[in-house]
Amino acid sequence: MKKIIALLFMLPILFACGDKNTPDTPPAPNPNPNPPNPPVVVTSPPRVRGFMVQTANGLHPQTIKDLSTWGANVIRLQLNPATYALKKGKDLWATLPEYLNLVEEKVRAAQSVNVKVILDLHEPPIYVNGKVPTLDDHNQRGFWANHPEMKDALIRMWKNIAQHFTKKEYENEIWGYDLFNEPSEKGRAAVQEWLAMVPDIITAIRTVNKNVWIVFQPGLVAETFQKEKKKIIQKDKRVVYSLHFYCPETFACQGVLYKGEYNSKTMTHEEAIASFKREYPGKAKNHWWEKEETYCNKATLEAELKPLTNFASEYKVPVLIGEFSVITWAPVNSAINWFKDVIDIFEKNNFSWCFHAFREWQGWSLESPEGLNAFWFSREKAPAPQAKETQRAKYFKDVFKRLNKKTPASGK
Repeated sequence: MKKIIALLFMLPILFACGDKNTPDTPPAPNPNPNPPNPPVVVTSPPRVRGFMVQTANGLHPQTIKDLSTWGANVIRLQLNPATYALKKGKDLWATLPEYLNLVEEKVRAAQSVNVKVILDLHEPPIYVNGKVPTLDDHNQRGFWANHPEMKDALIRMWKNIAQHFTKKEYENEIWGYDLFNEPSEKGRAAVQEWLAMVPDIITAIRTVNKNVWIVFQPGLVAETFQKEKKKIIQKDKRVVYSLHFYCPETFACQGVLYKGEYNSKTMTHEEAIASFKREYPGKAKNHWWEKEETYCNKATLEAELKPLTNFASEYKVPVLIGEFSVITWAPVNSAINWFKDVIDIFEKNNFSWCFHAFREWQGWSLESPEGLNAFWFSREKAPAPQAKETQRAKYFKDVFKRLNKKTPASGK
């Protein structure tokens, strides 16, 4: 022990006898006067609020300019390349470059007024018996199982789209690739084949574009986000999860769904209105499978969306409400009440959203005559836009200009 103590006393002397060139006090480190900025971690795309619009080949640039003056800062642009090729009597894949050039024109038109674009594949990129499958077709039970070619066609389509839009100028202009519009089996059930193929579609896109945000709609109803959440959540971190929202359906879609008064060949206007009229808040059905109408208000809307809001909170992922609307002939005050409630829910949960729709079908248009007396049958001529600004249009202009003030469209 004495030897150890003696050595401890000698250590300072030994160190002092070291290298004479070593200064007594080492210089303080010289910090980098310009330290590098930490890398930016992007967890979601910019919040956007805007409109669903019509097909790319039918959309006029003036329509984009007009909606930008309303304050909208995004459009969800319908892509229908299979229908386009069929009308030209040409092969889908041979015609696709021409079609994508047309889409690019609309993207540039949106870019010129500071409106972002969501590219929405609105139909299957296949033919069945010489026709493009409709929404009703591909929502039939067994459609996806009976048409396994859907997977290869979707992969090929999205790789082509990604390759076409590789220019740097589109990096911030295209808000996202919306992989497929409204997949389901009979409305309620998720399509298992669809859920299984999505990771491979995303992987194919990533071979071309590592950064573009991808919009993924798992099904038609919010409950899918609870029932299938383990299949829905993707490993890829640049995915926006999407839902379309029209609940309660017998209110939002009154006269169109269920009894289908709009297509009646025999009813009078008075009979049709008496049959479908629903107020909000009020009694209605959220979905077709519900046996009875129940009282619907903001609390029931929040409950309906709970599986989605829980999913977004649990996985910390961005959400897009790709469509929501109320038919133009619904009672006006009720429609505006509903708009206020759903937008308040979307905003509280930091969702981006697109109203359905701007100058697509007159029945959803904010410029069409509004209220119960504006109802028309499919056997009648659709009305022209109302000369005087509608109450619904005024409401949305106010909403856009208030909520999009940080990211406004230029309206040039």
